[in-house]
Amino acid sequence: MADTTVHPRLLARRETLGQLLGLDDPTELAAALDDINTLLHRCGYHIAFAHDERSRHLQRRRGSRAVPRTRARRGRRRGSANWASRQLGLGLATIWFELTGKPPARRFDAIGDLGEHGPYRAFVACVLDTVPRRLRATRKGHVPEVDYLVRASIDAFKEAQASPDEARRRGLLDEGRWLVPTATPLTERSAH
Repeated sequence: MADTTVHPRLLARRETLGQLLGLDDPTELAAALDDINTLLHRCGYHIAFAHDERSRHLQRRRGSRAVPRTRARRGRRRGSANWASRQLGLGLATIWFELTGKPPARRFDAIGDLGEHGPYRAFVACVLDTVPRRLRATRKGHVPEVDYLVRASIDAFKEAQASPDEARRRGLLDEGRWLVPTATPLTERSAH
């Protein structure tokens, strides 16, 4: 019987992910797929939020007078760049560590043609194959390479493990860094 809560793209890679994570027990594998699915949804919510904010901003710029004019800072909030990508990397590194007992690591073949390789890289590549290309693309359409996400996730994992914040050690980035505070209308600012 197929699990209906896990996305079909992820279920299609069930066997491969089980081998990469060293999971033989179907219950443990189902829990691992659920963790990965939850992580992908968390990152997807951020992407949807960013698209919604961008469309509202464009609507305001087109001159809709129904929306009160606001004076908001231009550009993204500091630290919000690539939040979904950073969260995905840190989440995958944490899931890898919790399920394998090994910290995520890179291997590089300096002599042969393999370049970067290894079990953690294969795990990240397998999960990324489930995410449609259009969702992995940055605002300008560039899709980061798997090797970049592997390197960034390992660095983020090391920082998180050294952090005093328990949520961070569990693989969660602070959402407050990307949530945009509501801008105050100009009329309220001029009154102060």
